[in-house]
Amino acid sequence: MDTSLKPIYTEPRKGDIVHSYLDNKKALDVLGWRPEYSLEDGLKETIEYYKVRYVEDEVAVMKEK
Repeated sequence: MDTSLKPIYTEPRKGDIVHSYLDNKKALDVLGWRPEYSLEDGLKETIEYYKVRYVEDEVAVMKEK
């Protein structure tokens, strides 16, 4: 994705999950479920949603002033 943001890596905090493994095979086998979006497409759509919503919220705040 096109961004100028850089990650900041720090020591894990208390309660952080150190390792996480995702496998949706059981959902596929039992429910026949398949994801509708790739991770990248889902993230892009989510980010765009919040960008638009943030701008709308900012405009509403400016109108109140």
